[in-house]
Amino acid sequence: MSKIIESADDVSLLRTGGIIKNALGSDDDVVKLFNSLSKDLTLDPSTILYGLHGMVNGYWKERPVRVYLMKNYFRNPWAMLSLIAAVFLFFFTLAQTAYTILSYHNPAKN
Repeated sequence: MSKIIESADDVSLLRTGGIIKNALGSDDDVVKLFNSLSKDLTLDPSTILYGLHGMVNGYWKERPVRVYLMKNYFRNPWAMLSLIAAVFLFFFTLAQTAYTILSYHNPAKN
């Protein structure tokens, strides 16, 4: 279970799904309990959980940046749209600055 429960959000998800019941008080206490119970244990390679754990770790290792960004910052499609708009505005500001500097150093001769 300590491989599944790594944060209070995991405990909350399992509790709302009816998988575990929390009688300790806070979700952080449940995380500490499971982490202390399995401190020196390893998974048996012949179990299904061992294979599932390997698949989840492989997923995180293949796409760590993308998964982190999608999980923490881009849950909402408006967040992605605002990032794209901010990048365009930044590049347009850089272009405007470059043209201003060039026109100052090479003034038009009338």
